[in-house]
Amino acid sequence: MAGQMAGVEGYVESAALGWLAGFAAGCAASGQSWQPPPVETAHGALLNHLTNGNPDRFQPMNINYGLFAPLPDSVLRTESGKRRKLKRAERTELFAKRALLAIASYREVARCESS
Repeated sequence: MAGQMAGVEGYVESAALGWLAGFAAGCAASGQSWQPPPVETAHGALLNHLTNGNPDRFQPMNINYGLFAPLPDSVLRTESGKRRKLKRAERTELFAKRALLAIASYREVARCESS
């Protein structure tokens, strides 16, 4: 319910945002701070869309690579410095690898323990 009320589309997206809302509420209830997930991850990209999107043009959204933080320019350049167009499979693999690294780091700080 929390995810649907927040403005995302899709069952998975609604469940993900509902989980984040519950996790944040649990941390707040126990007096602990909560760190949002990195924008390089699906959870973080959705949350960023909800919190930083233009309210005048807001549209509920399913997760898609357009919501993710852009890939660094360094992976988009050849050795000679020319910008190259990545094939879809290569681009999605780079997004996925970056997201996995970001979520692994996030797991270290995303702790909310009961006293």
